[in-house]
Amino acid sequence: MCDILYNPNSRVISKYQRKLKPTAADTVLDLDVQFVSPHPRNSPPYLRDLIKSIYPAELCARIEKQTESTLAFHALCALILKNYVSSWYGPKIATTDAELMESVYNFLCFIQESSRKAEIDWQHFLLDDVPYLMVLHSEAFYLAMLTNGGYHEFMQMNRNSGLNSGKLTSALLSSLEEGSRLEYFFLLALFQQLILGRLLESALEPAVLLQFTINSTQKVIKILRRRENEKSFLHFILAVFNFLTQLISCLFARPKKGGYAKQDDCRRPVLYSYVFSFIKLSVNLEGRRPLLYACYKYLQWALARNSLLNRSLQKTVFNIFNRTFTNTDNLNSALLGMKGFLFPKDNKLSLKNQNLSQEQINELKVNCEKALRQLSDILKLRLFLGLEDSDIHRLVQYFSTDKRMNAHFVSCMSASLLSRFKESC
Repeated sequence: MCDILYNPNSRVISKYQRKLKPTAADTVLDLDVQFVSPHPRNSPPYLRDLIKSIYPAELCARIEKQTESTLAFHALCALILKNYVSSWYGPKIATTDAELMESVYNFLCFIQESSRKAEIDWQHFLLDDVPYLMVLHSEAFYLAMLTNGGYHEFMQMNRNSGLNSGKLTSALLSSLEEGSRLEYFFLLALFQQLILGRLLESALEPAVLLQFTINSTQKVIKILRRRENEKSFLHFILAVFNFLTQLISCLFARPKKGGYAKQDDCRRPVLYSYVFSFIKLSVNLEGRRPLLYACYKYLQWALARNSLLNRSLQKTVFNIFNRTFTNTDNLNSALLGMKGFLFPKDNKLSLKNQNLSQEQINELKVNCEKALRQLSDILKLRLFLGLEDSDIHRLVQYFSTDKRMNAHFVSCMSASLLSRFKESC
């Protein structure tokens, strides 16, 4: 990267920028216009065209060789680079060198390949780690709001909880330490401070999260209502048969090499996962639904005494999580959905300039609570768990108060996931 001007205060940059005169093409580039391709949107040829339009020409041959299962990941990353790197690397920094973009592309290929080979314990992460982090987050949030301490009191409470979330990027970049130290620290600052920092700052705004929750909830409600309208005795029989078939296949499926076979057969039962303690603490299950809580405790006791039943249930749940999160189609659908939300036109990031007034944010909060109440009614959560409007209101308050709190929670989850990744490798 010898051609990159690392000093942003260098006089050479100002001289270079003075030579650049704004043109009509520059004005067009500032507009969020739809990316045009002769192929259907999100098809493999379309994604290849999108990626090649962002990276330098030197990488086109490598992009053509990318398998279809990796295109969604690289398309999302390419759009992020377009908004956070290509917008200044070249136009604002005096260089025509493509080495930086090549290094970033190599790093993204390394991440994609490492994640493909990784064997992550998704069951433990989702049923234990995430609920535990949510409890710590809610407790710190409640105490911070109670003492009017705000974000600083919230961070103090989280530091006391022993959460460490600042090593994600440095751990991922550790494989590049054998190369240039200047390159390593440049990429570290690029990802940790510029891309991840600014992207999280935009994506975790309360207004953005509220709108995302509203849109997602409304989509789920439409799907559930459509299924309700299609209900019939035949549909019910087919659904039960399909569920039993999948359950039996998961029960007798052979675990992936390095998967459940290496797990401790004597590990605690699934019903002892922290997610159930999280539900108990969140909705006061013991007080609102004592009969349901008693049944749950009895099942815990039965699983603890019956090792055969415990191992069968453990294997079934493990295979369900393993199939869900190792399925390439599920992963690509999630990545394409994220791309569509962040970049509706596959061009500019749609989350920029989300400057809403407090009145508009309050309106979003009301709509979000309304959508979540509708979803809880359809899922009968009020009947089975005793969910109340105050619980939904409290949930919305957790992620709509301060984007810095949201960023800290996401960072903690990333650090936890990274620890699971290390344990698997």
